[in-house]
Amino acid sequence: MIEHFSKWVELVALPNKSSHNTSHTFLQQVLNRFGACAKCLTNQGLEFRGKFQDLLDHALINHRRTSKNHPQADGFVKKMVQTCKKGLWKIYFTRNKEDWDLALPYIAMGYKMSKHAFLFHFSPYFLLFWRHPIPPFSIVVQMDQVVDLEFPSTWARVIVKRVVLFKRVMPMAMENLSIAQH
Repeated sequence: MIEHFSKWVELVALPNKSSHNTSHTFLQQVLNRFGACAKCLTNQGLEFRGKFQDLLDHALINHRRTSKNHPQADGFVKKMVQTCKKGLWKIYFTRNKEDWDLALPYIAMGYKMSKHAFLFHFSPYFLLFWRHPIPPFSIVVQMDQVVDLEFPSTWARVIVKRVVLFKRVMPMAMENLSIAQH
């Protein structure tokens, strides 16, 4: 799921593309966190009918669908999906194919906190919350590189490095936070 202004992304692994799973995930990941949006753009998939459509109707959200055979309408989403797939491939499919979903939060975190060339060197995090993200200090310098989605292979390489950093540093940061709170 992508918010089109800030390019904020929510990555979720679903067991299947049923309308029930899609609507529950949209409720949990978008409506519950950010409130109702004015419009929701989806493709023509069956997962965006039934319960998903009922949820949007109940929340008074205008549901728009892309035209058939017109992939340009959601080109950024397709580009983001391809980039995430490349990142997942580099991280998990070369090792353990069953745990690929465990990398999604790290990939999303790396993407959301990264400065993007097409966002005038702002991060999606900054554009949504109007403050810069605070990643663990040990990786701040390595997070300074601006991401350019025009080159998905480059972005996938950068995000893989950031995933490794987050996986190494976040448990230490959480432990330090726990000690400080205690």
